[in-house]
Amino acid sequence: MSERADGAHGPRVAEGAPPRPEALTRALEAPPERPLWALLSLVREVAPGLPWQLLFATAAGALGGVVEALLLRALIDLGLTLRTPAQRGLGVAALVGLMALNLALGLGLTALLQRAGRRLELRLRLLFHQKLPRLADRYFSSRLPSDLAERAHAIAALRGVPSVFGGAMGTVMALAAVTAGVATLDPSALGPALLAASVAIAAPLLIHPWLASRELRRQTFDGTLARSYLDAMLGAIPLRAHRAEESLRREHESLLTQWLQAGEDALRASILAGLAQGALGLVLAAWLVLGHLQRAEQAGAALLLVFWATQLPALGRGLAASTRTLPALQSVAARVMEPLDAPEEGGEDGPPPPEWASGPLGVQLDGVTVRAGGALVLAEVNLALSPGEHVAVIGPSGAGKSSLVGLLLGWHSPNAGAIVVNGVPLDAARLPALRRRVAWVDPAVQLWRGSLVENLRYGHEDSELDLGALLQEAELEGVLAELPEGLGSPLGEGGGLLSGGQGQRVRLGRALGRPDVGLALLDEAFRGLDRGRRRALTASARARWAKATLVCVTHDVADAGRFPRVIVIDGGRVVQDGPPEALLSDTEGLYARLVAEEQAVLAALEGGADWRRWRIEAGRLVEEGR
Repeated sequence: MSERADGAHGPRVAEGAPPRPEALTRALEAPPERPLWALLSLVREVAPGLPWQLLFATAAGALGGVVEALLLRALIDLGLTLRTPAQRGLGVAALVGLMALNLALGLGLTALLQRAGRRLELRLRLLFHQKLPRLADRYFSSRLPSDLAERAHAIAALRGVPSVFGGAMGTVMALAAVTAGVATLDPSALGPALLAASVAIAAPLLIHPWLASRELRRQTFDGTLARSYLDAMLGAIPLRAHRAEESLRREHESLLTQWLQAGEDALRASILAGLAQGALGLVLAAWLVLGHLQRAEQAGAALLLVFWATQLPALGRGLAASTRTLPALQSVAARVMEPLDAPEEGGEDGPPPPEWASGPLGVQLDGVTVRAGGALVLAEVNLALSPGEHVAVIGPSGAGKSSLVGLLLGWHSPNAGAIVVNGVPLDAARLPALRRRVAWVDPAVQLWRGSLVENLRYGHEDSELDLGALLQEAELEGVLAELPEGLGSPLGEGGGLLSGGQGQRVRLGRALGRPDVGLALLDEAFRGLDRGRRRALTASARARWAKATLVCVTHDVADAGRFPRVIVIDGGRVVQDGPPEALLSDTEGLYARLVAEEQAVLAALEGGADWRRWRIEAGRLVEEGR
């Protein structure tokens, strides 16, 4: 098979192969990830003068430490010449003053780094909060909600990044100052001192990739365990209902075993690296001291050089300790920065095209093909919805009905073909403008733990809301009567204080309150409600959006037959399209088969003598015929 180059230096693709998706091309051409450097760029944004302040403070601190050691060494000799109490007091005062200055510098540097860390955390949280609503649905569908929650929680660990780099810079400055001090005392010892300082700096950098891979594996299992706990709590009721506690326990034990092995591997590598660096540092320090003692003429100078020689490996261990925290920070930074660097789904939330400003929205799909996760979801769909038209969409489970709605909401991007709304091509940049004109009702729509009125107003807080009419159209008056605090009653996490049917009506009420709707999308909007209530709510929705284009996805074939037009989807293709009477006349068509199957099931349920019929009324279970 022949190949061609995709760009001057880009990856090669086979001739005749379909073009790569834009997202895949961006991923292949993206530069290697450097999360820590990205964080340092953010640090420079939130604290512009920090690098120079850090350089000055660490250099002053390192110089002060060397001067302090020199003064202590000088006191040994000056003790013989400073005979009066006043002279000795001045010497001690100078030493104490220098120590106080060094302490003040250290405290100021610590406060500076902590302040920068808090600003970095705040900046990351703001970026995270701003980014999440702009991420494409494909991003969320490929990740667990608990995974994103764990990433957001891990932001707190990154406030230590400035302190880690500040500590490393301070250690490097101290190494340079001590090396200069050794060279001042004994110029012949400059070579061994430079070698010891170079080893102290280079060893952690060389060991870092080896430690980073093990730390990243440990961090991954940390996140996996945290996600398993959250998922277990969220799924506690289904787990108990299906007696799956033992399966969960075995899975948790497997994760714990792998987490323990990863932690032990990371700890073992860290200890071995520390021992190797410490042993090498002590050997170099001993070489430095022995060489000086052979040349030493004064005991005081030898004592100070011994002190500094032992400081070199100690500073090396401090630098290694700082760099050993980098793998953990790097893995956390990679997980936090990954969603921040992910491509956004659309453009800015600007004004809509003039053709979308008001009135119903007509939709046309020209040869649209959609693939998701490598599977064909929709295949060469050609469809035209006139402005203000009401249509029902039916088909077997997995046929692609919800994918069609997702296409109009921007969850999927066409791999081929085009979507045109009121004559204007729909692309990622225009999605926010379209969504402002769309009302979407789906059991997946999130209910918040706030009050009923807050949930009804969510997404259109600034618009006028006729609560009385809305409560009546969504059949929420009975729900309101049962709530202890009326409209101000909290609904619980995810609407947990409501029944499934009540939650569906709250979702409908929220959508009914949206102003100036041009396209209404109902995707199994009333699933879980009885047939009579489904029909009543569907009628209310059609009456409210009588002038808007409305698409109703349903499994209820009888309800679909009440629409003037029915679209039948199977295998990702539109197999039938037209008035229900015309579709029913085609006895070989899928619509006629679905109608016959539904009627047969209802007849078996309603007329079968082997069935016992239970009905729940006002919280009481009643058996018919008894």
